Amino acid sequence: VQVNDISVQSDTRIYILEDYTVRQINMSDSGWFLGPKQNTNMDSPGHTIWTPLINPENTEIVLVGSDSGTSSVAWVGSDSGASSVAWADFAQPIVKFTVLKPLPLKNSWIHIISDSQYDQNQFIYAGVNVNSLPITTSSDGIIYRWQIGKSTDWDELDPPDWAFFGIETLNGVLYGASNFSTTGSVNSGGVDRTLYPTVKVPPTPEWDDLTDGLPPAPSVQFNREPTSLKISSNLHNTLWAIDNRSYNFDSIKGIGCLWSYVDSVARLGPWPTSPATGALVGADPVTGRAQQIDFKWRPLADIFGYDIQIAKDVNFTLLLSRAINLSPTDNKTGAWVVTPVDNKTGAWIVVPADQQQPSAWISPGVLEAGRPYYWRVRASRGIPRGEGTPIGENQTIIHSPWSPVMMFYVQPGFAVRAASSGPTLLTPVNGPCQSCKPPVGFSWTPIKNATKYEFVLATDAQLSDVVVKVTTQSTAYEYDYNLMLSKPYFWQVRAFTPVSSDPSPIGTFTLSENMTTPQNTLLPTISSGAFPTPSSLWIWIIILIIAVLLFVILAYIFISRNRY
Repeated sequence: VQVNDISVQSDTRIYILEDYTVRQINMSDSGWFLGPKQNTNMDSPGHTIWTPLINPENTEIVLVGSDSGTSSVAWVGSDSGASSVAWADFAQPIVKFTVLKPLPLKNSWIHIISDSQYDQNQFIYAGVNVNSLPITTSSDGIIYRWQIGKSTDWDELDPPDWAFFGIETLNGVLYGASNFSTTGSVNSGGVDRTLYPTVKVPPTPEWDDLTDGLPPAPSVQFNREPTSLKISSNLHNTLWAIDNRSYNFDSIKGIGCLWSYVDSVARLGPWPTSPATGALVGADPVTGRAQQIDFKWRPLADIFGYDIQIAKDVNFTLLLSRAINLSPTDNKTGAWVVTPVDNKTGAWIVVPADQQQPSAWISPGVLEAGRPYYWRVRASRGIPRGEGTPIGENQTIIHSPWSPVMMFYVQPGFAVRAASSGPTLLTPVNGPCQSCKPPVGFSWTPIKNATKYEFVLATDAQLSDVVVKVTTQSTAYEYDYNLMLSKPYFWQVRAFTPVSSDPSPIGTFTLSENMTTPQNTLLPTISSGAFPTPSSLWIWIIILIIAVLLFVILAYIFISRNRY
């Protein structure tokens, strides 16, 4: 039997990959029971096999990645030398492997693995190493992603290095053992690692290149087959990688050894302490803006530098980090701050003076008063390992997850007054306006040296329901359109060029009809061509009613006397 790879699904179940077939082996009371062979339906032999420890309900998925082959007929229209991934559900009565679309790279060894939360997201990953030497292009070994039941093509996750001979995932973190460093353009081992393997593509996930503590390149060769990388979990994620230079073993020089890496910042980021969520920051009485703001957080072990993001929104789309002056805690102790990490994050790198009490601060008068802000922090620079390694600007790049988002609120401050008081409104102001017929004229007093004014007319005292808002070079403005009768209007003016002023007090007026009564007549008559006003009409009606009542009373008295 040709055993290419095995996968342990549980204490009582193992899967064995034998070239083109997969067998399930189960433990019973009488020992291990060997199940029937299931064909992978791949034209190339299988290279690696994997089954998630936790599957979706009522399923047991088995994944197989192909060996470097010459052709693949499992996918219609595939070219010669295509590399494939197949999967099957061994919980079904009839087991049948489904071959996914071939990967873009041909003649490749496929190292297959599922996401550590596969039961929730059904993501799988394929680490690729091309069966050709020397490696010449960036496409000669990449990590790809597929979502079972949803994907129609492979997502390229674009790790920084090439030629992957093993991939692992734990606690949501994806690792890939590569054997070619793009930094030095040499065959040299290392592990690429991302905390966000399931993010939407594009953009590609953020990656770290873990080479801290390894000998200088060209150093180790992480090219052991069928895999050169394994992972275990205790308090932290611990990586185990095999240097395949066994022919030249030297434990003193680190040749042909088993290497371990404790990823102490993979699972949890720093904990921010100040300003805490809901904290109130005072406003500076001189500027009307925020006072000095001190940012503090709990340190992480083996970490030398941190990233800080500050934004106006909880999703960190309105970042302030690039616009503010984020300062170190104490210049005398050598703490320093550099420019943002990169265009993806917009975060500041802070190297605290006191590693046990990391902090940074923003000078007074920078942030606006009367609004909330959001901030978070993460580890970004580790303390280099290895004897004689300097600590400082050469610290190793490694990121932790972001901390919880903290929100603080800058209290409202004193209003900042302009150099000049506002204009004085002349007409129309405060009350009914009998002469306000189109065009309605507005006027105000001038402001010294001002050449432009902003005029606002609205239907509410807050000037939010604006009728018109214009700029004018004079101290008057005419509005040519009709305004509603018996409706109050509000208006305001301020100077803004080349000198600025406070806004004027808000003026108000109401349009009404001309109510002036002619002086030569006491009451209008129909014969004179004038019609009674509404008030005089009611008087005439009352007089008429009284006259009718008097006539009825007199008639009744007269009739009564004649009867007796």
